[in-house]
Amino acid sequence: MKNTKTKLVLSLDPSGNFKDGKGKTGLVVARTSDTGYAILYKDTIDAKDFDTRLEFWAAHLDAMDQELDVIVIEDFMLYPHIKQGFSYMETPRLLGVMEMHAHMLDIPVVFQRAVDVSGLKEEVLVNRGILEKRKGRYWHNKKIYKDHERSALKHFLRWYEKEYKNGFIYKTIKFEALSIPGSS
Repeated sequence: MKNTKTKLVLSLDPSGNFKDGKGKTGLVVARTSDTGYAILYKDTIDAKDFDTRLEFWAAHLDAMDQELDVIVIEDFMLYPHIKQGFSYMETPRLLGVMEMHAHMLDIPVVFQRAVDVSGLKEEVLVNRGILEKRKGRYWHNKKIYKDHERSALKHFLRWYEKEYKNGFIYKTIKFEALSIPGSS
């Protein structure tokens, strides 16, 4: 018997960098079931919009609603070929804050490495009908998706593929997108 319970999923491509380069975090919120998914909301949390690192990080916690069933987060890994000497390592610190906050809200967290979505390049998503490329920009459901929003979308799609064991991911939107106040 198929699982017909819907799930509300937050997917994040986080950058905790405030001091080290004013990072940007992409996020998407989706409703899922075994018959499809719908992206309900997408946004970018941009460090340049905040006065302090803690205000920037708090915006990430604000995205973690108690109604969520799962949070998918791109994990941080320091690779040996990357030079990050004297880095404040803000992103892994933010990941710890988010993981603890999710734990306190009793929301499971699924961490994925960046390499886990390496097969979901923009061209692949265009060919599968998930993204549309117009005038050098990528669109999904009539909205432009910035770099980090696309990464959050890819992490959601990888989670969806594994969760529902649907094999290749194609455009399978079966839900009506909900109107969320303040959505972009």
